[in-house]
Amino acid sequence: MRRKIKQGIAWMLSALLVGSALQPPAVTTRAEDGVVPSVASGSALTLSNVGIEEAAISTEYYVSNNGLDTNSGTQEAPFETLQKALECAEDNDFIYILDDIVVKHTDGNDNPLVIQDAVTIVGASETVPIITLWTGGIILGDDVTFQNIKIGTASFIRPGIAANGHTLTLTNVQTDESLRPLQIYGGTF
Repeated sequence: MRRKIKQGIAWMLSALLVGSALQPPAVTTRAEDGVVPSVASGSALTLSNVGIEEAAISTEYYVSNNGLDTNSGTQEAPFETLQKALECAEDNDFIYILDDIVVKHTDGNDNPLVIQDAVTIVGASETVPIITLWTGGIILGDDVTFQNIKIGTASFIRPGIAANGHTLTLTNVQTDESLRPLQIYGGTF
């Protein structure tokens, strides 16, 4: 379920013009915008039927190696794993990485980490946190942004990120020199 709120704005603007020197403003009608203005009795402007607009809202989740996946994911009670934050996140959400974390599957498999939603993953500390991948890379299921972070891989299987036809945005992203170089693929593995 997408977290969007419908902002139904039904504004009735009645501007009373005072004095004979003031005239109602010139108004053009643009029915395709859903706004139909009218001028009543030469002294007031009325706008009605102002359309419904959707605005995306986002939630912030926090991840720390000192967190717990039973926490709420707030800055005060962060998750322990990026996977838990990704399970909770939806389109337009932000995931803040507070310190170095390791991404691995609890059952020890080396399947890729799949990011299904359009999220932004941000390093949120003064020292750039490191995401170390012990998975078989990352596959994007939607557009994803990484910001202010280091990414490295310890895996010998698919050591990279597969954009999978989606947009991958990397802003101030570095690789960790102590780990295998990160590879970026436009398609899939």
